Amino acid sequence: MTEGASFCAYCGAPQLYVAEEDTPAAAAEDALQAAAARASKPGMVDWTVALRAVCLVGALGLAMFVGSEWLRLLGILSFMLVLSAGQLATNLYLRWRPQARMDGRVGLRIGLLTGVVLAACIVASTATAELTDRYLLHQGAVMDAQYVQSMHDGAQMMEKITGKPLTPEQAGLISSPEYRAGSVLAGVFAEGILVLTATMVGGALAGFLNKRRRAAA
Repeated sequence: MTEGASFCAYCGAPQLYVAEEDTPAAAAEDALQAAAARASKPGMVDWTVALRAVCLVGALGLAMFVGSEWLRLLGILSFMLVLSAGQLATNLYLRWRPQARMDGRVGLRIGLLTGVVLAACIVASTATAELTDRYLLHQGAVMDAQYVQSMHDGAQMMEKITGKPLTPEQAGLISSPEYRAGSVLAGVFAEGILVLTATMVGGALAGFLNKRRRAAA
């Protein structure tokens, strides 16, 4: 077929043309540019990229939380990770989407998502450790004795604060399974609030600092 001909000179079949913008590579490039354009609008977040960053931080946190149940050093590192998780996820998001708009509000939203994921990881790691200790390592009796001792210490502290001994009804309530379940849930809820607060503050701070850095550049 000669160049520029509309029909084949041998068989007479029409020549097919493929527009460059219709190729898969061009379509993928257009999709990336569209996502970057949406993320550059005020208050907008490219949640596909943000979720990747949050999941990476969450996976690291889950590994540390599980290991910290048996290795004290990982407990210290996991605490430091919680304090910096919002900032880390925000910086990863900006690294993978450099054209995205960044300010304190965007960082706050990414930090909130990071906190939710980390709180879920803490619950999962705690449940994993409890099940492992009780049913695989057969330390249920030790765990129950530790809980009874902690409840006894708490009762003594309440008596010192109020100046009055506990009534039999109060002592029975503290020893009941319902109180034990409630105390566990209250502890998880309080820990989740602290994690959310730390990640939201870290994310907002990272967004604010990155905005100022861009303005200075």
